[in-house]
Amino acid sequence: MHSQRFDVQQWVRAIPFEPFQIVTSSGEQYNVRHPDGILVSTRILFVSLYRERRPNVADSVTNISMLHVTELVPLAATLIEPATTN
Repeated sequence: MHSQRFDVQQWVRAIPFEPFQIVTSSGEQYNVRHPDGILVSTRILFVSLYRERRPNVADSVTNISMLHVTELVPLAATLIEPATTN
């Protein structure tokens, strides 16, 4: 578990900060667009959730157990449309 916490902290503390997505074991995805939008504790991540109409103001917070974090992905990579073939 220590290495997972360290990995998340590396992403949060990166300079320059690169927005990223947290993927959980249930397939849920949480976008972290700013380092102030996440709090990393020993066992739990507290992630701010935003609504489209107010993208700069947190609407609520969710918690994610470190045990369920399966992947950290650069947010830019999740926005790329897959190529289609005809």
